Amino acid sequence: MSRWLLVVLLMPAMASVAWCGDSFHIAPGGVIGGPGTRAHPWSLTYALSHPPPVRPGDTLWVHGGTYVGVFTSTLRGAAGSPVVVRQFPGERAILDNAEGIDGFGIYARGSYTWFWGLEIRNSGTAPYNDAGVSMDGPGEKLINLVIHDHPGSGVTSYSAAADAEIYGCLIYFNGGQSQIQGKGYGIYTQNDAGRVKAFKENIIPYSWGFGIHAYTEGNRIDNFLWEGNVVYNSGVLWRGVQFERNFFIGSTTVVADANTYRENHSYYPASPSAGARNTFGYFAGTSNLVVTGNWFVGGVFDVSGTEPAITGNTFYRTSGFDGGGNTYLRSPSGTNVFVRPNAYEPGRANIIIYNWSRAATVDVNVAGAGLQVGDRYEVRDALNWPGLPVASGQYNGSTIAIPMTGLFTAMPYRAPKIRPEHTAPEFGVFILQRTTE
Repeated sequence: MSRWLLVVLLMPAMASVAWCGDSFHIAPGGVIGGPGTRAHPWSLTYALSHPPPVRPGDTLWVHGGTYVGVFTSTLRGAAGSPVVVRQFPGERAILDNAEGIDGFGIYARGSYTWFWGLEIRNSGTAPYNDAGVSMDGPGEKLINLVIHDHPGSGVTSYSAAADAEIYGCLIYFNGGQSQIQGKGYGIYTQNDAGRVKAFKENIIPYSWGFGIHAYTEGNRIDNFLWEGNVVYNSGVLWRGVQFERNFFIGSTTVVADANTYRENHSYYPASPSAGARNTFGYFAGTSNLVVTGNWFVGGVFDVSGTEPAITGNTFYRTSGFDGGGNTYLRSPSGTNVFVRPNAYEPGRANIIIYNWSRAATVDVNVAGAGLQVGDRYEVRDALNWPGLPVASGQYNGSTIAIPMTGLFTAMPYRAPKIRPEHTAPEFGVFILQRTTE
């Protein structure tokens, strides 16, 4: 092991986090025990069991390769000094439940542990309704993960995961074709009053069921912050001829209190329109709800409760709501482009493009994303993460041309009712990354 200084540069409005700690290494073929060095790495199972040398502030580097199975983490960091489990720079670490084991890809049962940059998938065929990641401890974070093709939900996070954050994750193709699997969501979550749980800058396309489902029949769904998430085309893989809800927070019996939705994007294409919907409140309603700065394209907008604050949003092809203080597009033209820098990795950003004029390419100004002139970069399509980058090169300070035609989606591991269609040329979501080559 070696001493390591970890620095996380956050957005201007957020404080920087820095701490010193030891670093350990994990690799396929790693062992139980030993020093956990690059030359003598640990197995992933052993590393996540909180070996005696691991202390708050340490970093566990996960090297490239495939780790087959399901994994439980009991790692315990501390507030302000988490244990970080992170993909080694320039490598691709994949956790794959290839044998279809009844379990979670990662069952996070510890505390103040950050999982960063890993790919978590389920290429097995057993129809178990388990999530890619289940968060069950306080202060845990999921950062820039890729979570896909699980027969249950992508992520579950219940009230025990107080003060948790899911940030910058790409969560897609989760669920399956049976009635149970059709209830597989991108994210399923609950939260107690007084403890904020944050979901920021995640991209969630083509969930089998709902994109985001905050629901309960006996617990709480309070104090959520949803910011900068992009959720689109939920439910159609399962239904085939109709969609499901992109955003759904509400209950039949419990009022959802003190929830904030800020600068998110919900998208459905013009056809089919059946089932396309966003729901805030459901039967029991909401209180102290704030919905501001969001884009809602397509579908019905449902809201119920006590004086919700719904202002500064943009609506197009929507119905069910026409409150004042919002923008309602009629025949948009040109483009609307959003570049959302990543708070944890300078040079990384989510790019959201509304290409109303159906241009073949769109020039995107990424000056605020943290790239420096001379940096190498690549741009990947959120609907085809395993594929080749749609753009790459050396950053020269000018705009980057992103293609909006000739794009393809990846295929789910489980056979959907219909093949997922690309949302371009009208709409596209991309991830910009600084590269080491």
